[in-house]
Amino acid sequence: GEEPLRGRTPATEAALLEAAALAEDVRALHEREGIPWKEAAILLRSTGDLDVYLEALRRAGVPFVVGRDKQYYRRREVIEAAALVRAVLDPGDHLALLTVLRSSMVGVPDAALIPLWRRELPRRMTELASPDPERLAVLCELIEAAARETPRDVPGIERVAGWETSLLAAVEHLALLRESFATDPADVFVERLRRLTLVEAVEAARYLGPYRLANLERFFRQLLAAIEEGGGDVAAILRSLRKSVAEAREAEEGRPQDGAEDAVSVLTIHGAKGLDFGHVYLVQLHKTSAGENGDKTEVGRIEDPFAQPGEGTRIEYRLFGAPTLGFDQVEGARREVESAERVRTLYVAMTRAKDRLVLAGVWPDEALSPVARPAELARTHIDLLLSRPERPDGLALLWGEGAETGRWVFPDPTGALWKLPGLRPEADGLWREEAQGPPLATPGEVARASEELAARRAEALSRMERSFSGAASEEAHELLREQMTALRLGEDGGARRSASTPEDREAAMAAGSAVHRALETWDLAADPRVELQRQTALLAATLSTLAGGEVLEAALPRARDLLDRFARGPLLERLRRLRDHVIARELPVLLPPPDREGAPVGFVSGAIDLLYKDPETGRLVIADYKTDEVETAEHVAARAAVYAPQGAVYVRALREALDLAEAPRFELWFLAVGRTLTP
Repeated sequence: GEEPLRGRTPATEAALLEAAALAEDVRALHEREGIPWKEAAILLRSTGDLDVYLEALRRAGVPFVVGRDKQYYRRREVIEAAALVRAVLDPGDHLALLTVLRSSMVGVPDAALIPLWRRELPRRMTELASPDPERLAVLCELIEAAARETPRDVPGIERVAGWETSLLAAVEHLALLRESFATDPADVFVERLRRLTLVEAVEAARYLGPYRLANLERFFRQLLAAIEEGGGDVAAILRSLRKSVAEAREAEEGRPQDGAEDAVSVLTIHGAKGLDFGHVYLVQLHKTSAGENGDKTEVGRIEDPFAQPGEGTRIEYRLFGAPTLGFDQVEGARREVESAERVRTLYVAMTRAKDRLVLAGVWPDEALSPVARPAELARTHIDLLLSRPERPDGLALLWGEGAETGRWVFPDPTGALWKLPGLRPEADGLWREEAQGPPLATPGEVARASEELAARRAEALSRMERSFSGAASEEAHELLREQMTALRLGEDGGARRSASTPEDREAAMAAGSAVHRALETWDLAADPRVELQRQTALLAATLSTLAGGEVLEAALPRARDLLDRFARGPLLERLRRLRDHVIARELPVLLPPPDREGAPVGFVSGAIDLLYKDPETGRLVIADYKTDEVETAEHVAARAAVYAPQGAVYVRALREALDLAEAPRFELWFLAVGRTLTP
């Protein structure tokens, strides 16, 4: 308004101003005084504005690590991972099942729960101890019926479109994991738990993904240790998980392994308990406790000290902001607790500093010299600091003086410095409009800017036309389409069968995916004939999650034929001989996109069908299964050349991930004809 220097700084601009000022101060400490980065810490009331402070540190070139709160068992990713384990180990734990269904791993909307429960999904999931084809088929029909009944007009439900497909996969995975826990070693079970559910991939894509991954890494490491130490005692594992989550047991959160030891610590006040630093920046002093405002709904208990035992408790509540007559007593008791907690947290934060303490916040503006409040009436940490007797009188007057003289630092009688960062000349661009606008551009500058804008727009449109993600096999499939067109394999005898229609191609892809799934779960130690019967019986349930209708009818006999030929050919025996050397099956691959025209802009993904160690040379080998219907050695070689780019992607991914001195060997296993080839 007319007196902008006395206006109150909005909270968002205050955070920007605080963040920029402290980032500059930390950098000056390091560069001018040689203070190690790790001797500085930034303490926040909450993580709501965390990104603002982190971005300021990034811009200033200040290395940082986000500190670990001792809220490990309150983290959503840990709670959901624990529920997943409970749902696997205890099929009757329907609360855990519900948590898994509503989690980011599955994404079932609340609107679908009643149709699912009405069809007795919990009971049928309790009965699903293994991937039984008949039970899976019943569950598939149940889920499809519930999906048809789920309302389509629920706000936001379009954001989880296709949830039924995700649920079908989750049901199958739970069945596989329950069987795995009963039959596999602990490390194999835990690895399958992580790989089938993709819980880590999902959490990596969310806010502060690296820290979520660190928490999950710790969770699965502890789970493996608990299973091995307990000898598979299900009751002990479940008891530990339920107790830890229910009581929110205090434990430090995980931290990404970034190797940055010398870095500024950014953490909450609660996370700083028991730590100390040379220089501490306590920010957000003006911030109130979460949820102080608004028409809330809450419930509280009041104990009557004069009542008989067991009869002196009454319930008071506030419904959409309207309280019952006795709710003021609930609020009074809560204010006492909050007041004591406010004093305690300020004390904890201020006593973390060994050499220097910086306190930052928006100064109260109800008067030029705000009056100190009793601790029980304070709402913020800065209200408590108003009781400091040496504070400058009339800080707003100092602001006016600084605006006139160019000063922004004022010492008080004790030697403490009161800094007003908003008065710095360089702060204008952060939060205050310039008194005058920029000079008008010349016609030449306008023309050059227009040309640059047009070029950037064309570049942006070209980029938008590219896909965000791509498959590791995408280039190989494009080459295969070109080869099929050029050689006309369906006519010259090079292939027994050619997928000529979209339905045929879809059936072939579904059959291939089902066979890949069978080989992933194939028991290499079992009798081959018995295992073939088991996997053949599972094909129908697997295909029901991949296709339907005529495509399913066409894919099922094709998948059975492929599996039968694989079992009768030499490749099954070779795979069984390698069982002690197998490292992984269906290993997920995630890579940055290649630097070439038309490549996706986000990432390239895929799965390594088989990774094993050559028993003779000790070299890692990547084997990729192919279901192509090729017969002659000439056509096998031609196909191998087509699939070479896909192999190069997998080799690069594994070599970079494991930092291998020698590149792995890449093999193609043609399942239908029982041949292998190295491109």
